[in-house]
Amino acid sequence: MKPTKNHYYCVACHRPKMLFETQAKANNFIRYNAAEMLQAGTKAPVRSYYCSLCGGWHVTSNPSTEDGERLDQRDNELVKRLEARKSVRPTASAEKANVSEIANAIDIKLQEYAFLAALFDLEAADTLLYELADTVRSKIERIGAKHSKIESILKRIRDAEDDFAMRSRLYALSREELQQMDNGDADSTECLFAHNILCIKAIREVLDSDAVLSGQRLQCLNNYLPEIKGPYCVKVRNVLREKLEAVKPSPSLYRTTILKLITCIETLRDVYAAGHYTECADLLGGSYLLLKDIGTDDENVQLIRSHLDQWQTRLAAS
Repeated sequence: MKPTKNHYYCVACHRPKMLFETQAKANNFIRYNAAEMLQAGTKAPVRSYYCSLCGGWHVTSNPSTEDGERLDQRDNELVKRLEARKSVRPTASAEKANVSEIANAIDIKLQEYAFLAALFDLEAADTLLYELADTVRSKIERIGAKHSKIESILKRIRDAEDDFAMRSRLYALSREELQQMDNGDADSTECLFAHNILCIKAIREVLDSDAVLSGQRLQCLNNYLPEIKGPYCVKVRNVLREKLEAVKPSPSLYRTTILKLITCIETLRDVYAAGHYTECADLLGGSYLLLKDIGTDDENVQLIRSHLDQWQTRLAAS
């Protein structure tokens, strides 16, 4: 009888063939059906063989075992090529895992970027963003994934790049331009950035100075630091506070400032005697600012403050 069941498409033969679980079942089919198939005028199977691609046994009308060995070798080569292709091309589950892995890595890196950006450490933020974009894009190209998360990942990187461009543009503005923006719409992102830049730049001036007075450090801790607002503001404040607290006031700058204040008091006498009261007021205001920068209240500071207060009273009565 002509077989009508057990038909499976065989990749090696490129056509449907009967498939048996064991060689015994294949041989039994030949034993009980070959003669009937010959009488019906159709090809009859004469031997069985194992198909590595189908993972079971086929029957064939070709009696040549040499042909069988040659075809087996062909099938084995085909199996190797398919396995090699499978190892290079990720499965759907592997592709999904790769995309999820990239998305998780993006979350971590973008959090790092957001903190560096809030700190306005633009050099470090730029480096991280460049490496992040380059790495992620190369990974996406390598896996060749078409996944709904891919565009979302790339959009987040583009948004971070736009954010960086805005911060860089604002950081390059002058103090006067930033102050003008700071007085604008409090809800504006640019106004918030301008406000924080003013505070952070004032703190960095102290941190980058070779010599610092105690009062300058205290002004940063008490005035500028608490004014930093927005996302990551607590972490930014903590980092800058740690750096400020590590700054040691300079004894030599203290002595220089005390001598400068003494010179100012002597100059006040001469300017007042000449009747230049407006100049006196300017000189007095600058002297109070220098006194504030010292930031201590020792005997020298108390004595100088006493002299300045006396000059303020005298100037007010003039």
